[in-house]
Amino acid sequence: MKKFFSKYGVIITIVVAIILFVILSLLFDKKEEVSGVTFDDWYQKTQEEGYFVTVVAADWCSNCQATKPNMEKLQKDYNFNLYWHESTDPDDNSSAALKLADEENYIISAYDLSNNGFSGYPYIFVTKDGEFVGSFDGRSDYARLEEELTKLGVIEEKQVTEE
Repeated sequence: MKKFFSKYGVIITIVVAIILFVILSLLFDKKEEVSGVTFDDWYQKTQEEGYFVTVVAADWCSNCQATKPNMEKLQKDYNFNLYWHESTDPDDNSSAALKLADEENYIISAYDLSNNGFSGYPYIFVTKDGEFVGSFDGRSDYARLEEELTKLGVIEEKQVTEE
């Protein structure tokens, strides 16, 4: 047994390190998609026919974290296109954080959000057929998000049937 480890110890150590690295990478991977849309698809998808909801959020923002499950539930309930962009801590200078900051700057400039109400997180805006429709502050519960998306045309008015 001692002979085996002296002969293969380095290889075993490297294999274990690689396995741990892969597992940790998967656990801490920063997903850039909600509802199957990645950042690389984002702009192209917003240019297509129909409504598209984009949320600009931050991982350190408690209001964003509270809004996310409500927005995801709305998306499932009403089946609209949704992209959730989540930036990281502004003091994080890692390459992943800088990439997310560049992407956020691109989102803001693509639809001139600085002149369309972008003032903080979470910021939700809607496009239709590639045109900016409107925006609102996302610090909301399910009912308010539903109301705002209905006002912007993403969700059709609920049909109320009288009995």
